[in-house]
Amino acid sequence: MARESKRRSNGRRSPWAAAALIGIGLLITGGVYAGASAAMAANADTAVSSALTVEDGKKLFQANCATCHGLDLQGSTNGPSLFGVGELSVEFQVATGRMPLQAQAPQAPQKPVQFTHEQVLAMAAYVQSTAPGPTFPTEEVLDGEGDVARGAELF
Repeated sequence: MARESKRRSNGRRSPWAAAALIGIGLLITGGVYAGASAAMAANADTAVSSALTVEDGKKLFQANCATCHGLDLQGSTNGPSLFGVGELSVEFQVATGRMPLQAQAPQAPQKPVQFTHEQVLAMAAYVQSTAPGPTFPTEEVLDGEGDVARGAELF
């Protein structure tokens, strides 16, 4: 005689079947959510328009530069005074990765830049507002319509 499996009297399936259905439902829901959020992120406008102010530059300077250059740009035993260097020098030193300096040396080595362009400009504006010096050239100077032949004479 063949052995018959005992049928449940209440007509329910195995308790594992309910757990499996819930798990499959959660996986499908998670997959749909992940796909939808990725699609939304791809369509989102990624441009960030933030104009940092001189006050933001001051905060960045105090957090990253004041250790060597002093809170008031007066310099210290670890770094020179920034009076008279102007925004042009700050932009060059920070935007090329030479500052902040890791160790004192005759020439600051170039390394990866630690700040965004907006942050660099904010710090440069702070230095320019506190201790003026050379500034960025005007559009008139940069227009490219100068007389090259006369340039050597002027220089």
